[in-house]
Amino acid sequence: MTLAYVFIGIAGLAAFLLLHLILWRLLPPPEKNVVALTLSACAGYGMAAAGIGLWYGVSWSAHVPVSAPVFLFLAVTYFHFYFGVDRSVSLRTLGALALSPCRRLTLAELEDVYPKEEMIHRRLGIMVEYGWLVEKDGCFDCTIRGRRLARIAQMGRRVYGLDTTG
Repeated sequence: MTLAYVFIGIAGLAAFLLLHLILWRLLPPPEKNVVALTLSACAGYGMAAAGIGLWYGVSWSAHVPVSAPVFLFLAVTYFHFYFGVDRSVSLRTLGALALSPCRRLTLAELEDVYPKEEMIHRRLGIMVEYGWLVEKDGCFDCTIRGRRLARIAQMGRRVYGLDTTG
């Protein structure tokens, strides 16, 4: 029966992916955010767990200890893939190069594809949305949460011996 419980977790991922694709076709860009993605993941798992559980007469308490960790592992793995595609400057640059006629572009041509100002503006907007920054009089300032995160990141750079990253 444990294999059936694993299947519920996998079916939850399939339902989440389908729901995610449908919602991302319907939602306007500002509403395509982490909250919407997380809610669609929860809904996908809930639909699969309830549907399959009812169909086979399996109680939540029986399958959740197995199906939920399987689903969460798969969903977190997918989140990493999705956010890489959505927010990675490197992947966007590689895509522009791969799709260009000669598979090469000058720096100026690359900046037309992904202007620096747009990149910085989008990242600042995300940090404001997460509560890491506030904007006042055209200037950005770290919140307490932002300063904590910056200290953690700086400590991580020292521990790993990294230069400026980004």
